[in-house]
Amino acid sequence: TQTTTDPDLAPISSSFNAMAETLSSRIQRDAMFAADVSHELRSPLTTMTASASVLESRREQLPPAAQQATDLIVTDLARFASLLEDLLDLARDHEPLDTENLPVFDLADVVRAELSTSWRSDLVEVTGDTRIRADRRRISRVVGNLVQNADVHGGGVTGVSVRRVGDGVRLAVSDD
Repeated sequence: TQTTTDPDLAPISSSFNAMAETLSSRIQRDAMFAADVSHELRSPLTTMTASASVLESRREQLPPAAQQATDLIVTDLARFASLLEDLLDLARDHEPLDTENLPVFDLADVVRAELSTSWRSDLVEVTGDTRIRADRRRISRVVGNLVQNADVHGGGVTGVSVRRVGDGVRLAVSDD
Protein backbone atom coordinates (compact mmCIF):
# COMPACT_ATOMS: atom_id res chain seq x y z
CA THR A 1 0.00 0.00 0.00
CA GLN A 2 1.52 3.25 -1.13
CA THR A 3 0.00 6.64 -0.51
CA THR A 4 0.54 9.87 -2.36
CA THR A 5 0.70 13.47 -1.26
CA ASP A 6 -0.74 14.64 -4.57
CA PRO A 7 -4.35 15.68 -3.77
CA ASP A 8 -5.51 14.82 -7.28
CA LEU A 9 -4.11 11.29 -7.13
CA ALA A 10 -5.04 10.50 -3.51
CA PRO A 11 -8.61 9.27 -4.26
CA ILE A 12 -7.40 7.14 -7.16
CA SER A 13 -4.53 5.72 -5.11
CA SER A 14 -6.81 4.97 -2.19
CA SER A 15 -9.35 3.29 -4.44
CA PHE A 16 -6.68 1.22 -6.17
CA ASN A 17 -5.23 0.07 -2.84
CA ALA A 18 -8.69 -0.92 -1.57
CA MET A 19 -9.32 -2.87 -4.78
CA ALA A 20 -5.94 -4.64 -4.50
CA GLU A 21 -6.70 -5.65 -0.88
CA THR A 22 -10.14 -6.94 -1.85
CA LEU A 23 -8.67 -8.92 -4.74
CA SER A 24 -5.95 -10.40 -2.54
CA SER A 25 -8.52 -11.42 0.05
CA ARG A 26 -10.69 -13.02 -2.65
CA ILE A 27 -7.75 -15.00 -4.03
CA GLN A 28 -6.95 -16.32 -0.55
CA ARG A 29 -10.59 -17.30 0.06
CA ASP A 30 -10.78 -19.05 -3.33
CA ALA A 31 -7.56 -20.96 -2.62
CA MET A 32 -8.87 -22.05 0.79
CA PHE A 33 -12.15 -23.14 -0.80
CA ALA A 34 -10.31 -25.13 -3.48
CA ALA A 35 -8.18 -26.83 -0.82
CA ASP A 36 -11.22 -27.67 1.34
CA VAL A 37 -13.23 -29.07 -1.57
CA SER A 38 -10.26 -31.08 -2.82
CA HIS A 39 -9.62 -32.65 0.56
CA GLU A 40 -13.30 -33.50 1.03
CA LEU A 41 -13.46 -35.19 -2.39
CA ARG A 42 -10.32 -37.29 -1.93
CA SER A 43 -11.87 -39.97 0.34
CA PRO A 44 -14.83 -40.83 -1.88
CA LEU A 45 -12.57 -40.71 -4.94
CA THR A 46 -10.17 -43.17 -3.31
CA THR A 47 -13.05 -45.54 -2.54
CA MET A 48 -14.43 -45.31 -6.08
CA THR A 49 -10.97 -45.80 -7.61
CA ALA A 50 -10.37 -48.90 -5.50
CA SER A 51 -13.78 -50.30 -6.49
CA ALA A 52 -13.12 -49.56 -10.16
CA SER A 53 -9.76 -51.29 -9.86
CA VAL A 54 -11.50 -54.45 -8.59
CA LEU A 55 -13.92 -54.31 -11.53
CA GLU A 56 -11.05 -53.73 -13.95
CA SER A 57 -9.10 -56.71 -12.59
CA ARG A 58 -12.12 -58.92 -13.33
CA ARG A 59 -13.00 -57.22 -16.58
CA GLU A 60 -12.71 -60.40 -18.69
CA GLN A 61 -15.32 -62.13 -16.52
CA LEU A 62 -17.89 -59.40 -17.17
CA PRO A 63 -20.41 -59.27 -20.01
CA PRO A 64 -19.49 -56.89 -22.87
CA ALA A 65 -21.81 -54.10 -21.70
CA ALA A 66 -20.32 -54.23 -18.19
CA GLN A 67 -16.81 -54.22 -19.69
CA GLN A 68 -17.63 -51.01 -21.57
CA ALA A 69 -19.12 -49.47 -18.43
CA THR A 70 -15.99 -50.45 -16.47
CA ASP A 71 -13.76 -48.86 -19.10
CA LEU A 72 -15.80 -45.64 -18.92
CA ILE A 73 -15.70 -45.59 -15.13
CA VAL A 74 -11.93 -46.17 -15.00
CA THR A 75 -11.28 -43.49 -17.63
CA ASP A 76 -13.56 -40.92 -16.00
CA LEU A 77 -12.19 -41.61 -12.52
CA ALA A 78 -8.65 -41.04 -13.82
CA ARG A 79 -9.79 -37.77 -15.38
CA PHE A 80 -11.57 -36.78 -12.17
CA ALA A 81 -8.46 -37.60 -10.11
CA SER A 82 -6.38 -35.43 -12.43
CA LEU A 83 -8.86 -32.55 -12.11
CA LEU A 84 -8.82 -32.94 -8.34
CA GLU A 85 -5.02 -32.80 -8.31
CA ASP A 86 -5.19 -29.67 -10.47
CA LEU A 87 -7.58 -28.14 -7.94
CA LEU A 88 -5.19 -29.00 -5.11
CA ASP A 89 -2.33 -27.51 -7.12
CA LEU A 90 -4.36 -24.35 -7.59
CA ALA A 91 -4.77 -24.10 -3.83
CA ARG A 92 -1.06 -24.82 -3.27
CA ASP A 93 0.02 -22.30 -5.91
CA HIS A 94 -0.91 -19.54 -3.47
CA GLU A 95 1.20 -21.02 -0.69
CA PRO A 96 4.84 -20.02 -0.46
CA LEU A 97 7.25 -22.79 -1.47
CA ASP A 98 9.80 -24.06 1.02
CA THR A 99 12.62 -24.16 -1.50
CA GLU A 100 15.10 -25.63 0.98
CA ASN A 101 13.13 -28.87 1.28
CA LEU A 102 12.36 -29.38 -2.39
CA PRO A 103 13.84 -32.53 -3.94
CA VAL A 104 16.59 -32.54 -6.54
CA PHE A 105 15.72 -34.54 -9.65
CA ASP A 106 16.69 -34.78 -13.29
CA LEU A 107 14.42 -32.62 -15.46
CA ALA A 108 15.29 -34.78 -18.47
CA ASP A 109 13.71 -37.79 -16.69
CA VAL A 110 10.46 -35.85 -16.20
CA VAL A 111 10.45 -34.79 -19.85
CA ARG A 112 11.07 -38.36 -21.04
CA ALA A 113 8.28 -39.64 -18.79
CA GLU A 114 5.83 -37.06 -20.16
CA LEU A 115 6.72 -37.92 -23.75
CA SER A 116 6.72 -41.68 -23.15
CA THR A 117 2.94 -41.66 -22.80
CA SER A 118 2.76 -40.80 -26.50
CA TRP A 119 5.77 -42.93 -27.52
CA ARG A 120 7.91 -39.88 -28.30
CA SER A 121 10.62 -40.03 -25.64
CA ASP A 122 13.19 -40.38 -28.46
CA LEU A 123 12.60 -36.69 -29.29
CA VAL A 124 14.46 -35.56 -26.13
CA GLU A 125 17.95 -34.10 -26.53
CA VAL A 126 19.89 -33.69 -23.25
CA THR A 127 23.04 -31.62 -22.78
CA GLY A 128 24.93 -31.47 -19.50
CA ASP A 129 23.71 -31.96 -15.94
CA THR A 130 19.95 -31.34 -16.01
CA ARG A 131 19.23 -31.84 -12.32
CA ILE A 132 17.10 -29.17 -10.66
CA ARG A 133 15.63 -28.46 -7.22
CA ALA A 134 11.90 -27.98 -7.67
CA ASP A 135 8.42 -29.31 -7.00
CA ARG A 136 8.48 -32.35 -9.29
CA ARG A 137 4.71 -32.55 -9.64
CA ARG A 138 4.38 -28.92 -10.69
CA ILE A 139 7.26 -29.24 -13.12
CA SER A 140 5.69 -32.38 -14.60
CA ARG A 141 2.48 -30.44 -15.08
CA VAL A 142 4.31 -27.58 -16.79
CA VAL A 143 6.11 -29.98 -19.13
CA GLY A 144 2.81 -31.71 -19.91
CA ASN A 145 1.18 -28.36 -20.70
CA LEU A 146 4.05 -27.34 -23.00
CA VAL A 147 3.88 -30.64 -24.89
CA GLN A 148 0.10 -30.49 -25.13
CA ASN A 149 0.22 -26.90 -26.40
CA ALA A 150 2.77 -27.89 -29.05
CA ASP A 151 0.51 -30.74 -30.14
CA VAL A 152 -2.73 -28.76 -30.15
CA HIS A 153 -1.54 -25.36 -31.36
CA GLY A 154 1.81 -26.03 -33.01
CA GLY A 155 1.17 -29.00 -35.27
CA GLY A 156 2.90 -31.52 -33.01
CA VAL A 157 6.13 -31.82 -31.06
CA THR A 158 9.21 -32.23 -33.24
CA GLY A 159 11.84 -32.08 -30.51
CA VAL A 160 12.54 -31.22 -26.90
CA SER A 161 15.88 -30.05 -25.57
CA VAL A 162 16.93 -30.00 -21.94
CA ARG A 163 20.30 -28.36 -21.31
CA ARG A 164 22.35 -26.80 -18.59
CA VAL A 165 22.68 -23.04 -19.09
CA GLY A 166 24.74 -21.31 -16.42
CA ASP A 167 23.15 -21.91 -13.03
CA GLY A 168 19.89 -23.14 -14.51
CA VAL A 169 18.42 -25.67 -16.89
CA ARG A 170 16.63 -24.61 -20.08
CA LEU A 171 13.74 -26.60 -21.48
CA ALA A 172 12.73 -25.92 -25.08
CA VAL A 173 9.87 -27.58 -26.94
CA SER A 174 9.96 -27.39 -30.74
CA ASP A 175 6.88 -27.94 -32.89
CA ASP A 176 5.78 -27.81 -36.50
